[in-house]
Amino acid sequence: MRGNPHVRFGGGEKTEIISNSYLFLYLTTEFLYREEDRIEVQPTFFYWDGKTRVPVDVYYNSANNELTRLGSPQDLQKINLNTSRYGDVLIGNLSDLTLTKGVRICKGREWTNGWKGEIQYSDGKIQFWYGKYFLPATSVFVKQGDQPNTENFLRNKNIIINFDIVAYKNGIETLSDDQEYYYSPGQWKTEGGPKSSEYEPGDVMVYDNKHTVLSDFRSFIIQ
Repeated sequence: MRGNPHVRFGGGEKTEIISNSYLFLYLTTEFLYREEDRIEVQPTFFYWDGKTRVPVDVYYNSANNELTRLGSPQDLQKINLNTSRYGDVLIGNLSDLTLTKGVRICKGREWTNGWKGEIQYSDGKIQFWYGKYFLPATSVFVKQGDQPNTENFLRNKNIIINFDIVAYKNGIETLSDDQEYYYSPGQWKTEGGPKSSEYEPGDVMVYDNKHTVLSDFRSFIIQ
């Protein structure tokens, strides 16, 4: 399973590093068409200077708290994806995404309540799972465990967002050899990933720590 970024850039400085939100697509090639079938995604974050990866905590300004740590009980930011069939579908929050049938499209006919002989082999075999992810524009980053004080803020370098991805079939995490959906480093070469890369398996996004959606904001005096 691989992320496929479709990045919509803002109107500020031109950059190929993400500074707002990120839409992604996963393609699975087994029969994950049932009600209980789902994909769970947990992001982790690293400060990266091109050589060293440092695990970081993410804090952002919210309405009720000056700084809220991502993943804490005070982190109430929800992520929804608008769909034509189900309307707004809740897919999770900033620390945990769950992709369900509401954001899934099966290639061919939907395979429900039918006999095996009534469907083609290709029906339901391929699934497209859609999602999105973003960090709040006010996000700041500190080394994991550090207090979010100004002197601890990590600035001017990139933040790598890594996705840990687990798929469930019939509501059960599938880990057998012939139904292996657990995203692990060993699968990277099997799936045909690059032989050498500065990134690690699961790295899906590089976030520009110098530019956010606030970089697109311009103020003018109207006379």
